[in-house]
Amino acid sequence: MDDSIVKWIRGFVVEKGRLPSSVDYEHAHGDLLDDDILTGWDEYLVEAEVLDAERANGVDSSDLIFFIIDYVERENSTPTLNELLGALNGSEEQLDRVGEAFVHRYGSWFGSLDAAGITSKREPDVDGNEIVTDVRRVNRVVGGGTVSTPEYIEYGAYAVGTAESVLGVSSWGGVLDEAGLEQSTDYPGEGYSEQELISELWRVYELKRDYGMDDPVPKTADLKGPDRLTNAEVETFIRKFGSLAESLEAAGIPQDGE
Repeated sequence: MDDSIVKWIRGFVVEKGRLPSSVDYEHAHGDLLDDDILTGWDEYLVEAEVLDAERANGVDSSDLIFFIIDYVERENSTPTLNELLGALNGSEEQLDRVGEAFVHRYGSWFGSLDAAGITSKREPDVDGNEIVTDVRRVNRVVGGGTVSTPEYIEYGAYAVGTAESVLGVSSWGGVLDEAGLEQSTDYPGEGYSEQELISELWRVYELKRDYGMDDPVPKTADLKGPDRLTNAEVETFIRKFGSLAESLEAAGIPQDGE
C-alpha cells in the first residue's frame, strides 16, 4: 500500500471535511491510478482511518462500469443512479453498498458516467423523485434519523446545490422536508450552545495542527459552505459571539501574532 496516498487522504479530509474519491486524487495529481489501487480505494480509506472497515466494500471497478454500460446498451438510455440500482438484483443493503461504491470510487454519479465513457450529452434526467430517493438512500447508509449536508456530500450521488435546485428549495432543510426526514441541526446551524461551538473550534484547531498545517487557527473558509470542517456554519459563530475573532477569543485559541 502506497503510504503517500494514505497521507494525502488524511490531509484531504482535514482540508475538505469529507472523504475523497479516487477521482479527487487523480484531479489533484494529474494522473490516473492503477487499477489495483482504484479497485481497492476503500481499503486506502480504511488504512487512513477515515472509513470504518465495516463500511468498506469490495465491489470491483470493472463491475461498476459494466453495470452502467450494460444498462445503456439494454435500455438505450442513460440511467440515474437509482434507475441503475433498480435494475440490479440484490437486497436493499447490498444495493446501497453498490451506490456507495460509485460515489467513493468516482466522486459522484456523473463522475461514474464519465468513467464509463458516457458523454455529457447523454446525461440522465434527474427529477425530484430521483433526489428524494437518493437522500433516503444516504439516510439508510448513515443510520437513519436525518442527513447532514456533510453526510450527503460524502455519500450522495449528486451535489447539494443540484438537490436543492431540482427540488426548487433554497436550503438543505427544504431538501429534508421533501424527503420526509428530520431536520439536521447542522443546517442552518441553530441549536448550538456556546460550549459546543467552542469545542468545534478546538477540534478544527487540533485537526489542522495534527496534520502539520503551518497555521492551525480556524479561518472563515474552514467554517463556511458544504466543505466546512465544523457542523455549524460560520454565521452561527458570529451570531453567538459577534465575530469569528471573538469566537476564537472566547475559545482561548491563540490568534496570529500571539
